[in-house]
Amino acid sequence: MNIGHKEILTVYRKNNEELSYQVICMRLAIEQLEAANQDLERQLAAAQTTTDDSE
Repeated sequence: MNIGHKEILTVYRKNNEELSYQVICMRLAIEQLEAANQDLERQLAAAQTTTDDSE
């Protein structure tokens, strides 16, 4: 079976596009997790401040 240059490039581009899409999705997920983490850290700091004030 002889695979030509065009076929190889087509497969490579398709795989590369799928990987690029996956990378974009992962980056968006990471950004969402980081934002959620910062929100939780703020809530924790606020809760600790409230606890400190009541003592």
